[in-house]
Amino acid sequence: MNFRRGWEFGRRSRPNHFVLSIDNRPVAATLHFDGRKLERECTFITISNTRYTSNFLIAPQARFDDGHLDLLVLNHMRRRDLIRNFPKVLSGKHLDLPQVEMFRVKEVKISTCPCVDLAPDGEYTGRSPLRVSCLPGAVPFFYNSGVE
Repeated sequence: MNFRRGWEFGRRSRPNHFVLSIDNRPVAATLHFDGRKLERECTFITISNTRYTSNFLIAPQARFDDGHLDLLVLNHMRRRDLIRNFPKVLSGKHLDLPQVEMFRVKEVKISTCPCVDLAPDGEYTGRSPLRVSCLPGAVPFFYNSGVE
């Protein structure tokens, strides 16, 4: 959520550009979900309903058919630590970091101070605040359910 203005994240979505595009100043975020309210100083927030975002295993436990979203909050991390730990996102090991919090939610409302640019799937789509809901069964599609 906290991307520097002017970076074209969609066209520069390689890992080194990703790390460089993060403005490492923490952003005050308020998250409301499932009757809870969290206030955090964040480096990054992502909402997933699939395991992978690009080549990154952002939400290893996510399932697109379970009616939940996986909300990952990366609490403030120094840029040096962010760069050092970045490879962990390729294997899902980032979830073991003390700065990472993961929640399974049906809906989340996020507000930040200051407002930040939003870039779902690497495309700029607006600014915070935002509300995201999971609508189970809203889009029909076929998939391999693990039957061999």
